[in-house]
Amino acid sequence: MLADPTSWPGPSRAPGRPESDERYEFGEAFAVGGLGVVRRARDRRLGRDVAVKELLRTDPAAEHRFAIEAAITARLQHPGIVPLYDIGRHSTGEPYYCMKLVEGQTLEHQIRQRPRLIDRLALIEHVIAAADAVAYAHRHGVLHRDLKPANILVGELGEAVVIDWGLAKDTTNPGPEPPAGRARP
Repeated sequence: MLADPTSWPGPSRAPGRPESDERYEFGEAFAVGGLGVVRRARDRRLGRDVAVKELLRTDPAAEHRFAIEAAITARLQHPGIVPLYDIGRHSTGEPYYCMKLVEGQTLEHQIRQRPRLIDRLALIEHVIAAADAVAYAHRHGVLHRDLKPANILVGELGEAVVIDWGLAKDTTNPGPEPPAGRARP
């Protein structure tokens, strides 16, 4: 534990310059969506495992959508919404952002593992927790627009966390939306 903040490591990058890949040891991919891929990584500075989302393609519209997703996710501070820890760029210039790594399974997987209604009723607490997180986002002007059991993680500790804010709409910012390369629900 670092007691003296002046002894903390300095910033890993100069202002306006891409962050070095040296802070993170990037591992295997474990999820792929329409806009990006999520992989496990090790934060060497803080000594913890994180989830890192990277773009599948690097055109300007995708990078803009990715930046909006990161900004929205970072703004939403709720126990039922995956927290964003860091943003950066690989040495090759591709953007990424780091989030809490939630070990567990999707609610979709949990539902499939319980074919009987009586067994599925035990999952209602996770649906309610996700609804609370989405209600919080709505109070802050954010619409998820892709809420489904596959975008709700049930962690090893029983927590329910809403993930994948890639199609989210910030209603407090009425500007035009960039195309994301995916159909809007």
